[in-house]
Amino acid sequence: MGGTPYNFSLNELTWKTPALKSCIIYELMIAEFRQDLERAIGMVPYLADLGVNCIEVMPVANMLAVIDWGYDPVGYFCLAERYGATNDFQKFVDLCHQHKMAVIVDSVYGHTGGDFAYPQLYAALQLPYPIGGKLGDYGIINDFSKTLTQDYFYSVNQYLLDTFHIDGFRYDDVPEYWDGGAGKGYANLVYTTYQFVKNKKGKADHYQRFFDGR
Repeated sequence: MGGTPYNFSLNELTWKTPALKSCIIYELMIAEFRQDLERAIGMVPYLADLGVNCIEVMPVANMLAVIDWGYDPVGYFCLAERYGATNDFQKFVDLCHQHKMAVIVDSVYGHTGGDFAYPQLYAALQLPYPIGGKLGDYGIINDFSKTLTQDYFYSVNQYLLDTFHIDGFRYDDVPEYWDGGAGKGYANLVYTTYQFVKNKKGKADHYQRFFDGR
């Protein structure tokens, strides 16, 4: 679901992510925590009062199933409808930052749900599926040796960083697409995403939050 343009609060200009070694992480499944983002937003001060300074939000990408925790995604450039609108997640992240809490998003890039648009499109066109590879435990594994796969999920990371001002990623089921520390899969996605943020420093104020003391 979409929304009107969101204006992040002024503290985004000075917000810094906490050092990893000092993070107190709270894993949050929106649906089980408070049903949707509107209700979850009201609990942010409570989480901060507990001493939490980093929230790992379980998958928020669009999905079909109601009870799968988001690990069967069908769309990456929109928020799951049952959680709310784009503005709701922007407000959630903004409020977390105001309470000195970073937000990490659980990202499912190793595989997609059966109703993901690409396999349906290419099947209809009778063309090879340009993202998929071999069959894995959760369906067709996304093949990160392919340029389109790399570019697609790098664009997803850019979207999440730019649109929601999140502070980082937790990549799910890395063995599905791990090909070594210098490979084109997980390692390259992490590296190119970091370079994207690094190159943005000084060009977009909210990217300053990634460079505390550096």
